[in-house]
Amino acid sequence: MKQWLHLIHLDPQNRHIHGFLTKAFSIDDHQLEALSLGSFVYAAVALVQGGGLLYGRRWASYLTVGVIASFLPLELYAVMDHVTRLRVTALGVNGLIVWYLIARESHGRPNAQEKLP
Repeated sequence: MKQWLHLIHLDPQNRHIHGFLTKAFSIDDHQLEALSLGSFVYAAVALVQGGGLLYGRRWASYLTVGVIASFLPLELYAVMDHVTRLRVTALGVNGLIVWYLIARESHGRPNAQEKLP
């Protein structure tokens, strides 16, 4: 591991690198399975969402709102755990994005036959 870190010019004695490696290698099999399943589900949702948006499907817009809104509880928990400007800003920005997307979807989109200005 130390050779690999030196190859990419990272100091293995750095407290941040050391802390990350300690946490990364202390994951048991059950946690790794849960992380793998979560990653697979998130990738599948992102693939479906991207395809729907690419083909202009209305449900994909709703899925986008749902995916973005699903991060709000996690960000709120992080803010409650330890308040920082960055966390509060991230929560506020994502809240505004969700609000904007819901407002845009509630007004509806023009039909394909209608000409846009």
